[in-house]
Amino acid sequence: METPPRPAIVTLRMSRSLRDALHSAAAADGCSLNAYALQVLASAAGDAARFRSGTITVGDEPRDIARGERGIPLKPKDRGEHLRARQEYFEAMAAESGAVAADRLVRQYEADDPGFFVEWSLRKAG
Repeated sequence: METPPRPAIVTLRMSRSLRDALHSAAAADGCSLNAYALQVLASAAGDAARFRSGTITVGDEPRDIARGERGIPLKPKDRGEHLRARQEYFEAMAAESGAVAADRLVRQYEADDPGFFVEWSLRKAG
């Protein structure tokens, strides 16, 4: 019989000023220091959707903007940003695994999560 995997326990050593700053940021976002630290770690590992930021409001995230039936944003500014990020993602994936595989991956993200390209571009830049 297999035992279920246990959650990881992480112990962080930090200065008092860093702890206080993290605690203040966590309180501003309405969560505990542990929850905030997990969000930051998940975001750093590539899961930006897990990070709650006090500066982002509903409607500001790439997945919250109005889109047409093919997932392309309706506003010209958002559309341009989306298309640039989509092309950048395609080129990066084509360099890694070829154009056919990159095209398949882009089409999958267009259908499942059209905001992915801009989020990917923002993570890559930050």
